[in-house]
Amino acid sequence: MKLQNIIEHHCLDTRGKVIIFVKRYLTAQYLLSMLETTFSEALRIGCTVETDEGNPRLKAGLQRFEVLKQFSPRSHNYNASREYDVLICTDADGVGVNLQDADTVVNYDPPEGADELFQRAGRVLRMTANSERVVQFYTLVPLIIDQTDSLSRVQNDICKRFTRIAHRHNKSKRILGSGVISEEEHSEITLDNDLDVEQLTRDSQFLKDIGGLGAESMLTHVAVLEQYRSRAEELPEYLLSARSYSKPQPRIFVLLKYENKYCPILFNLSGKKLEKQDELAILDLIACIESEPCAAIQAAEIEKIANQAARSWCDFENISVDQVSKICGLYLVPLDKTVEINRLLNDTSNDEE
Repeated sequence: MKLQNIIEHHCLDTRGKVIIFVKRYLTAQYLLSMLETTFSEALRIGCTVETDEGNPRLKAGLQRFEVLKQFSPRSHNYNASREYDVLICTDADGVGVNLQDADTVVNYDPPEGADELFQRAGRVLRMTANSERVVQFYTLVPLIIDQTDSLSRVQNDICKRFTRIAHRHNKSKRILGSGVISEEEHSEITLDNDLDVEQLTRDSQFLKDIGGLGAESMLTHVAVLEQYRSRAEELPEYLLSARSYSKPQPRIFVLLKYENKYCPILFNLSGKKLEKQDELAILDLIACIESEPCAAIQAAEIEKIANQAARSWCDFENISVDQVSKICGLYLVPLDKTVEINRLLNDTSNDEE
């Protein structure tokens, strides 16, 4: 009932849009069915989860991107014939996606940590032409939080999660001036202070308090970008490089661009297959210091394996290679395995011939 009231107010009364974040695919499918039944004549409901032979699963990346564009067309410069009014999605689309056509975010399921909450909020906390814009965030709390009777193990785990996140609220106000989950039923926050990202990344205790390594990783990469932004803007359009790293298997990271969307992919050379990693995990994997030397791999060989990775991604997404452009490629070479890597590269080259 709470969710229905939120949607009625923000979609029907004020003609806005609502994003609903869930953790489980089954929950997404349940909400989709329930909301389509409730608002079938009045609203369009989009969802990034589908059912395949009775089993819920996440839609492929390009299918999800199409749903996101139909929900937030103005932020994507997209001309949608019909727009979604409500979007049901998971944290797979909680990072690096612009959804500021919406002004309301609902946390139907609580995230694992505070960093995921910030990432969810970041989908709509983007600059718009409306300087008076007000963004609403709702977190649905189960009734068992207020119960004092004996609870089951699962119920106790739920209570502990909400208590932990709420406990971090005051310390987390230092990020964007906002908190995580207030213990009050309603609180208003004005975002009028700049964020010192580099200072936050040096405050290890604070990062631990607001969510641990996920928050630390996110803020660290943002700080590096801010430090080197001017140099990054001067880089050529296409880059290839290689570096040594501590993992046992050779991989290549390729940044692709398709329909104005950047798509980071990771390709395992030993298994000759794509690997699913979230964006922060990939950034952690390819991060290096400024003085680090390049690994001794020829650019022509890196280009060949980058092409193979791009083709594998296009085959998986069922799109034409001609529609995709490569932005950069970074070859990840296991320490002390340069000879073996060159052999694998030669094997790959022979496969293509």
